Amino acid sequence: MRSFEGLNELHSLDISSNNLSSGNTSYQNGCFSPLRKLEHLNLKKNKPTEDQIDFSSLLSLKSLRIDIIADKEDVFVFRKEYSALKHLTILDVSGSTGKCSIHNLITETFESLIQIEKLDLSSCNIETIQRGTFIKMKNITDLDISDNFCLQFKGFGNVTRDLQFSAIKVLKLNKIHLAYHLNTILPTDVLKPLINTTLKELYCDANRIQIIETGALTYLPNTLQHISLKKNELSFGPFMKDVFNLSIKSADLSLMYSFNNPGESLFHCPSQQATQERSSYTDDEKYHLTSSNLARYNHLSFQPTWFIPVPLKPKYTWVIPVPENVTTIVYKECGMRYEIIHLNVTNNIIEYLDVSRNAFFSWIGPISNLNHLKHLNLSHNLCSFVSPRFFSVDSANLKTLHVQNNMLGAVLSDDIDGQILGTLHNLEEINLSQNRIPTLPLNFFKAQSKMKYLNLKNNLLETIAFRISHMTNLKMLDISNNKLLHIDSYARNQLNYLKSHSDFLINLENNPLQCTCDYIKFVKWMVSTERHLENVHLYECETSRGKKHILVSVMDVYLGLERACYSYDLLAVGISGAILIFISILCGGLVYRYRWKIRYFYHMVKIRHYKRRPNMWDDDREDYMYDVFVAYADDDRIFVHTTLLQELEKEAGIELCLHCRNFLPGNDIATNIISAIHNSRKTVIIMSHNFLNSYWGMYKFNMAKMESIYERRHENILYLVFYEQMCSRDLPIQILELVQSQSYIEYPNDEYGNEVFWNQLITALRS
Repeated sequence: MRSFEGLNELHSLDISSNNLSSGNTSYQNGCFSPLRKLEHLNLKKNKPTEDQIDFSSLLSLKSLRIDIIADKEDVFVFRKEYSALKHLTILDVSGSTGKCSIHNLITETFESLIQIEKLDLSSCNIETIQRGTFIKMKNITDLDISDNFCLQFKGFGNVTRDLQFSAIKVLKLNKIHLAYHLNTILPTDVLKPLINTTLKELYCDANRIQIIETGALTYLPNTLQHISLKKNELSFGPFMKDVFNLSIKSADLSLMYSFNNPGESLFHCPSQQATQERSSYTDDEKYHLTSSNLARYNHLSFQPTWFIPVPLKPKYTWVIPVPENVTTIVYKECGMRYEIIHLNVTNNIIEYLDVSRNAFFSWIGPISNLNHLKHLNLSHNLCSFVSPRFFSVDSANLKTLHVQNNMLGAVLSDDIDGQILGTLHNLEEINLSQNRIPTLPLNFFKAQSKMKYLNLKNNLLETIAFRISHMTNLKMLDISNNKLLHIDSYARNQLNYLKSHSDFLINLENNPLQCTCDYIKFVKWMVSTERHLENVHLYECETSRGKKHILVSVMDVYLGLERACYSYDLLAVGISGAILIFISILCGGLVYRYRWKIRYFYHMVKIRHYKRRPNMWDDDREDYMYDVFVAYADDDRIFVHTTLLQELEKEAGIELCLHCRNFLPGNDIATNIISAIHNSRKTVIIMSHNFLNSYWGMYKFNMAKMESIYERRHENILYLVFYEQMCSRDLPIQILELVQSQSYIEYPNDEYGNEVFWNQLITALRS
């Protein structure tokens, strides 16, 4: 009696799930008497029966939730004391939230509760409802009789007749057929009385409906805004022409042809253990969708409706009829496995379309006449191909696109011109997660300047190669769970630009980020961008030693890395310097070792580039410009210009090339020397101490030697004439090697010897 004393101002009381028994003193008559202002009471999942509790003092009560257990053979009637509860408008006796067993409802059941507006009778094992049960409840707005498997449409007809001219707004008759009975037909007589109501929402899920009787849908009131037919078995039929007359704004047709809980097959209604209600339409072959019976419906001005699966692949454009006022269609998890080809939707104002969790494996399109569409969900469809023309210009108003959990990685990676999303200029949100995308081309998002939410998580991205700098409204970039080692400079520059235009967030969580000296600029960037990194304290960063750090403080990680990299830089600079010095010494040695060869090739290239005339051939021999190039020291010029010139050129007719006479003015000396050697058949060296002391003398000797080796194929073109007596110790090693391997001639400087000398020299030069 005193359980609630002192709680005079209490408005809501929930003592559900306490397993209070009927013998408990808390339930004595008058226990609720102090609660005169109580408005909401929940007594679910306790043991006392409804007739053992005194509610007469709860005059302010507005909602009551209570269990009811009635004998199977008896009918149940609410006590007359309830009529005193004038403010009670919500009554919940549902077995889904407590315990309920009311097998039979009669006209007297709710006579004391005619003021009720919201009544929940779901899961109450109701088998029959007598006509007139709800006829006096004119204020009722919400009625739920779902999950009463044995009621069936035949028993529900009495309900809709009673609801005529009532205030009913929401009617739920989900699962009033056994899950494993044969398919059913939704008859006209069940829906016909609803035309006299202002019903707004109708739920008829999981009733194994395969056919709706022709004309039945025409009796749905014009006030109806939402219809739900989930988990049914809808097939092709004449009832589809009635779809046009519906005034609904939203329709949920999900989970078509879905499997039921196998445990439900064990449940049987007592009146149906021997026989089962069987729809006359179920086994009639003319109601099965085959190509042969499509002609039966050619009087209809359309092809398969939007909520009917069509296991055909026509060669023409599919015309999809929809109610003109519908704005939302949900057709997910229906097991449809088709290509989406060219579809043309009838006049509509559809804004939201969800066809996710099917198997539309190829999106070819285009889809036409969806000019009002703003939200499209194509996720979880196992799709591996999308055509560049799938999104037509009619989809230009699309703002949200969900295509996650498909297999679009390959086709998106090849869209280098951004054609797939090219028409979606108003797109603000796109979800491309779980598509195994390895990379996206630079211009993939070129048309999405209004993008706000870009979701690319759970892919295979290794870099941000696509352009996002034009997305100045971007609020969230999610690239978590990819394969990013770092953010490269191109992507960082884009993100820095976006930072200055919007307060966006980027999620890099669960990427194999690297905190090494190679990527220290990336770590430094994270320090300056920390407030834009979502959940940065959960990021893991791997060092060069393979150790992972959680970025609790990005600054601490950066400072530690900077110190480590500074020592590393000094070591790297030292090693690099040593390597450079070694390479320099090595190169210097090689250059010195092959200095004459290098010089020779350099000047030969130069000569050939500026060559005045090509070589000419006569009798299969090269025709040189000169017969002999004479190399001598300037101090020996008297001998050359008088004696040598007289004997060889004037008397013997051998054309000589002398530097004082034949070198081309304007050319550098080295080039003239190599040109003279190259354009002369032989080269004569007037060897003397003066020659050895002359830089250009030794240069002429070495260039003539290179000419003999590389241009004349080791032909002996070099002749030494010792003008003076010289000891072997006075000769450089390269000249001494030549003296030891080839013949030479000494100038005798006496009359008899001179004659022999000149004859031998002339003979050698003419050979």
